[in-house]
Amino acid sequence: MDWIQSWKDTLFLLLDDVPISLREVVASIAIDGTSATTIIIDSRSEEPLSRAFLYNESCPDALPLVKSIAPAKHTVCSGSSTLCKLVSWWNSYPSSKESAVLLHQADWLLWLLHGKLGVSDYNNALKVGYDPEMDSYPPWLLSQPYSHLLPSVQDPGTKIGCMKEDIRTQFGYPKDCLICTGTTDSIAAFLAARATQPGKAVCFACLFLLI
Repeated sequence: MDWIQSWKDTLFLLLDDVPISLREVVASIAIDGTSATTIIIDSRSEEPLSRAFLYNESCPDALPLVKSIAPAKHTVCSGSSTLCKLVSWWNSYPSSKESAVLLHQADWLLWLLHGKLGVSDYNNALKVGYDPEMDSYPPWLLSQPYSHLLPSVQDPGTKIGCMKEDIRTQFGYPKDCLICTGTTDSIAAFLAARATQPGKAVCFACLFLLI
């Protein structure tokens, strides 16, 4: 299964599925995806350097290394964390890694729309080690040789830029249609369900958000 191509195909199908009468009034677009679903991209060629690592895929080979640098019981200390996937790729990829960049599923799909490579949100970035309290990557992570792969992190829903002209004209969206940072599937479901009172629960699935 070519997951990366299937994501792209699905995104374009969804863009085309929006009724033409509604496309002209779409103000902004954000995308959610499963956290820890990860790919590595070459920033020069803009081609994948890895297959897709799915959210539930474990990389036990990297777990001891991650545990040796991260605080005990940190969210990255799981074989399926984004950081374990990054470390596993880093230790097995034989060629130059200078121009590599890590992207989550939502990051990559949004990049197809705005064209600015290497932007993520703090919900998706949690499992690669981002610290939302510090609003930065922690020193123990930035000191690693693969830290240059880490994407820049913004708040979910932050404006990245307008939709690329070729995509916009292909599907008929407004010139000022904004592309914004996304979030994870669980957070998107919670927001969509408007669970504003204590005790309310949300059962979620992956969503495509038009705001």
